[in-house]
This record gives sequence, C-alpha cells and structure tokens, in this order.
Amino acid sequence: MKQATTLHLMASIYEQLNDPTLQKQKLQTALKFVRAAGDGDLANDSTAQAERRALEQRLLGDLEVVEGNLLSKEDKGNWV
Repeated sequence: MKQATTLHLMASIYEQLNDPTLQKQKLQTALKFVRAAGDGDLANDSTAQAERRALEQRLLGDLEVVEGNLLSKEDKGNWV
C-alpha cells in the first residue's frame, strides 16, 4: 500500500508537470499494487480493506480524468 501511495503522489507531480502519459503510467502501476494488496496479508483486516478500496476508487477516478485529458489533447492535435 505504501508503494501505491507513493506512486499516486508521483502521478500528482507529473500532473503538475503537465505530463499526462507518465501520470497515467504511475496511476496504472499504483492500481496494480493496490489490487495485489487485496490478495496479501491485509485481506482479513477490515480497516485495511476499506483503505485499499478507497485508494483504488481514487486511483480509478484519477485515471478517468487523465485518459480524458489525453483524449482531448489528441483531439486538439487533429483539429489544428
């Protein structure tokens, strides 16, 4: 989970640097770590499960925004 949180922080840095491709990559990797944590030792801890689900939802929401940004960036390139 700590790795996923760190990757989420790195993705927010890439957002500030206006690099949605790298931001998306970090978010996808963080999502893999979060989903893998659901299979590990934390699977029986309800608090850890709730935190994992909350982080997963946050990552999914951020991924949707980034993918939308990438699509709009591609659309702008096609209309210029």
